Amino acid sequence: MKILFITRDFPPIIYGGEGVYAYNFIKMLKRNYDSEIKVDILAIKGNNLIGHSFMPHQVNSIFIDLVCGQYPFRVLEFAYKVNSFIKKHGKRYDLIHDNSNTAISLKTPIIHTAHSSLLLEYKYWHYTGFSPIDFCVRSAIRSLFFLEKKALRRSSLIISPSEDFKKHLFSYLKVKKDIKVIYPGVDSDLFRPIKEKEKKYDLLFAGRIVPRKGVKIFCETLKMIKDRKLKVVICAIKGRLWPYLIKNLRKSKHDITFKKNISYPMLSRFYNEAWLTAFPSSYESFGMVMTESLASGTPVVAFDVAANSEIITNGENGVLVQAYNAQAYREAILDLLSNRNNLIRMGILGREKVINKFNWSENVKKTIEIYKNFT
Repeated sequence: MKILFITRDFPPIIYGGEGVYAYNFIKMLKRNYDSEIKVDILAIKGNNLIGHSFMPHQVNSIFIDLVCGQYPFRVLEFAYKVNSFIKKHGKRYDLIHDNSNTAISLKTPIIHTAHSSLLLEYKYWHYTGFSPIDFCVRSAIRSLFFLEKKALRRSSLIISPSEDFKKHLFSYLKVKKDIKVIYPGVDSDLFRPIKEKEKKYDLLFAGRIVPRKGVKIFCETLKMIKDRKLKVVICAIKGRLWPYLIKNLRKSKHDITFKKNISYPMLSRFYNEAWLTAFPSSYESFGMVMTESLASGTPVVAFDVAANSEIITNGENGVLVQAYNAQAYREAILDLLSNRNNLIRMGILGREKVINKFNWSENVKKTIEIYKNFT
């Protein structure tokens, strides 16, 4: 069986969950199914510090050069070039597995793993002005919305990373479609408790500095904590709200440590050095930061939104707080940090749940079963 695997992120370029998924999925595919499944990777050409920290796979990678450097034009150009490649070379493959929500094939079966939707990605992009740039951005986003819906509606099957996101896809697509939930895994060998690591930080934040990640409410919450000086580490990928983050935390009474664009394996160290991970995202189809933190033995405090309750069992391996309530978030953080024995207990239970429920071997096995149904 020959598969074309499409992803925007693949080493040496990694920016977020899609790239982490693609890397781990292909690693497990090569390890367990290399003799029966051959795969070509179609991805964006580029590199960054995080991407270079992933060990390269022995896999045929086809990288696409992009002219556009800014979103959403970059995504639109990638979609155009991907579909041009499929029209020209799609017949080579028994099946196409797309992770970008934009690939369309009329002759070769295509499966989409929908890591997010463009509706959610661009929900917080406010381009309401009348300048030529604003007009172009709005036009590009509308084009992507149209392309994404068309691609997903024409797919053979859609894989969702969570039950909650499956509901979003049903309502977003406005059509009945076969959507199967397969949870992403977590590398529990990389993300594990390190006994010799001393706890240096009260709180950790990890992720891209963009609106959807809850950057503003995280800053607001820290401002509201006035009766205790916290040691906070921020492991960040610079994004649109980086100036906002620096401006709001530079004069903070808390002890803030910034770690920009650190290598992926280094995240495990910082999870281990923190007592608690803050995950204030407003929406995630599946929060990999949560599973990585729990696998490392560090509990998570998050909002009770989206798929968070599929990962966090409230009071067992973390705490879920009323959505977007900074005061409640503040109280939950202080309450958790006041009882370190409870945090240790939660960390142990969290790792147990992650190992049992979020497994890359199981993820790939279920996906291969889908492959075989369409070839």
